[in-house]
Amino acid sequence: MGKMNRRRLISCLFASIVLSGCFTPIREQAFYVSPLNGNAEDYHTLPLANDSARTAFYARSAFYWGGANDRHNDHLDGWSFSGYAAHHVNRLQWYYGLDLSLGTYVVGKWDTSYTLLGDLSGRYWLPPAQASKLEPLSRYQFYGSTSFSGGINGVLPFQRGGEWRFLGLETSLHREFGDYLAFRHQLPDSLVALVVKSRFFGTLGLSTEIIGRTPNGEWGFRFATGGIVGSSYNHLHIYDSVENRPLAYGYADFSFHVTYRQFTGYFQIDGATHASTGRLGVVYRITRPRLPQKRLKQYFKP
Repeated sequence: MGKMNRRRLISCLFASIVLSGCFTPIREQAFYVSPLNGNAEDYHTLPLANDSARTAFYARSAFYWGGANDRHNDHLDGWSFSGYAAHHVNRLQWYYGLDLSLGTYVVGKWDTSYTLLGDLSGRYWLPPAQASKLEPLSRYQFYGSTSFSGGINGVLPFQRGGEWRFLGLETSLHREFGDYLAFRHQLPDSLVALVVKSRFFGTLGLSTEIIGRTPNGEWGFRFATGGIVGSSYNHLHIYDSVENRPLAYGYADFSFHVTYRQFTGYFQIDGATHASTGRLGVVYRITRPRLPQKRLKQYFKP
C-alpha cells in the first residue's frame, strides 16, 4: 500500500471516529425556486410630507449580488431598472411602478467529497442524496422578470423636517422569464427537495422607516419584513434540515440611503429563506422637489 493511500485511510478512519462521537450529520437539501427569492423588494425614494409637490416621478437602477439554495450553494447577480410615481396627502404616502430585472443564476455543484465541513453547533454537512445526478446540471443560467411594485405608508412628520414612516405596506408581483425558468421546468421532482416551476413570484410585507432632513436632501434607515404569496411557497409540508424546522418562505431587508438634491444613493441587505443579497442603487427624481425656502430656513434655524 502506497504512502498516500495509507495517509488517506488514516484520515478517513480518524474522521469517522470524530464524526461519530462529536458531530451530528445533516443532509443538505436542494431547493430550486424563483431567482427573485431574496431580491424581490427594492428601496423607493418618496417625497416628504412637507414637500409642497404632492406628486413625484422617479427612475431607479441597482446592481445586486448574492447566494441562494441550501447553504448558498448557488450564486446570482443582476441589474434592476424601474420607473415609478409617488404621491402624498396629509399623513399618507403611496407609490406604484413597473420594474425590470435581468441577471445570471449560477446553478452550483454540490460538494460530494465528504470533507469535514462543520459548524460550532456540532453539525457537519452531507451533500443531497441525488448530488451526483445534479452535478452535470450545474451551469450559468440567464433569467429576467417584469414586475409591478407598490406600497403605502403612514407618516408622522418631525418638527425639524424629517419624518417617521411608522407603518408601511408593500407588495411586488413578478413574472419571470429566461433559461433558469426553463431549467426548473425540466428538472425532475425526484432529484430535489423542492422545485418551483411557476413563473409568478409575489411578496407582501410591512415596513418602517426613519428620515432625517439635511439642507440639500435627506438620509434614512428602513426595515421591512414579509412573506411570499401563492401556494407554491406556502404549506409545503417539507422539513428544512438545515434550519431544523418546517420549510417556510419569507424575507427581511434593511436599507440605508442618502439623498442630495435629486439624486439618492442607497445600500440594501436582503435576507430570505435560503437566499441573501446585497444591493447598491441610484434613484433620480425626475420632477424637482418644491419646498418653500422660508420653510427650509425654519427647519434649519440656529
